[in-house]
Amino acid sequence: MRVSGLAAVAVVVAGAALLPATASAAVFTLNSCAVGDCANFSGSVTVTIADNVSDTNDVDFSVVNNSNGEIANLRFGYATTPTGDGQVTYFAASPVGSAGAPSAGFGSGNDAGFAYNVDIDFPTGAGARFDTGEAVSFTLGSTTNFNFNATGFATSLAHVISLSIGGQSVKITTGGGGSNGGGGQTVPEPASLALFGFAALAAGRRLRRRNVQ
Repeated sequence: MRVSGLAAVAVVVAGAALLPATASAAVFTLNSCAVGDCANFSGSVTVTIADNVSDTNDVDFSVVNNSNGEIANLRFGYATTPTGDGQVTYFAASPVGSAGAPSAGFGSGNDAGFAYNVDIDFPTGAGARFDTGEAVSFTLGSTTNFNFNATGFATSLAHVISLSIGGQSVKITTGGGGSNGGGGQTVPEPASLALFGFAALAAGRRLRRRNVQ
């Protein structure tokens, strides 16, 4: 039995639609020293925020510290001020036990000219600090089930307070000193990519047939 190109595409697209969708994510690269001992700062901090697939009100954070300092705070602007108390769950550190679980608070704040309303605080005690070369992951939610969305975090306001660089503190943000820079890139779902690709393939086949005729 012959199957037309469009029919084959339809079958593959239908199959792709049945694949489990991965939640979209926003990736922030914080590598621009905004305030402090910038001459001694190097490296970057990568933050990935993804919609939680189990609870659509929550978001999953993944933070990798490739800077030469210790992270004390991670601060973001969100489109609307979250309500309730911040809840951090499912915390994990790599290497295991290398960093302590953070706390989270919501409310308007300003630090070094950067406004924020999501404040994630990491422990600064010995043995619990979020040091260079370490990574953590956790889920952020609200006691009022505020509906977080990964794409609602503002790139221009994202910044990290990084400590113990040459004995001084620095504050880093996304590339360009607070502009969108290299941060906040939205990563689409694999199923969406598949649908887009197959739609383009179908359009190309139809165009080739028209030219042949």
